[in-house]
Amino acid sequence: MTTIAYRNGVLAADTGAYINNGSVRVPGRGRKLYRLKDGSMAAGAGSRKDIQEMVRWLDGGDEPAKDNDAYLLHISTELSITYYEGTHVRDVEDCSFYALGSGAAAALGAMYAGADAYGAIEAAIAVDPYTDGEIDTMTLHEPYPGGPS
Repeated sequence: MTTIAYRNGVLAADTGAYINNGSVRVPGRGRKLYRLKDGSMAAGAGSRKDIQEMVRWLDGGDEPAKDNDAYLLHISTELSITYYEGTHVRDVEDCSFYALGSGAAAALGAMYAGADAYGAIEAAIAVDPYTDGEIDTMTLHEPYPGGPS
């Protein structure tokens, strides 16, 4: 119930938050973007608890539980892309943009047509019923605001 897009050093995500397996949109903003201590960026979809567990692990903490079901995109300070599906890791090579989540098809289509990460989330909000709210962005050049809450 999230869409995350990355292109050219910019990570973007919607802020919609849902409960009851996506059947209820709740008020407020869902935090989906994280700055790690080394300056890299991560964004997650899925259970907030599982996302935070994955982010803490990438930040040098304990390994996540084997049943972790978070989907996470990690952008290194060298702009390499790594995709995590729970504890399964996939390095994304020879790719300048990427998207994940319920609106990934719309976001990828927009980026194939030339959109930046922000525009990709706009496209997903327009067509995916589970991508909603405002759009948050993060770049590698922003100062470190802290790890997962």
